[in-house]
Amino acid sequence: MPEQKTLDKMQNFVDRFREKTGTSGYPDASITDILVEGLAGNVEEVGRPMCPCQFFPEGKAEAAKSSEWACPCWEFQIWKYCH
Repeated sequence: MPEQKTLDKMQNFVDRFREKTGTSGYPDASITDILVEGLAGNVEEVGRPMCPCQFFPEGKAEAAKSSEWACPCWEFQIWKYCH
């Protein structure tokens, strides 16, 4: 489980992103909580808010070197959908 300060930082990140883009979260807030926890865990593991919904065949550390899977990931940028 990520540290509370990292969870708070990622919740703030998600909230600010929604405000800036006019997007909203998944109707079930517990799904968003899982997303925030995944982002926070990835920040602590590899130093970046990597999309927690993705599988990284080359490994997270290698994927973290590019911005392709950083939140908001390319899927969100195309379809404007996230949890």
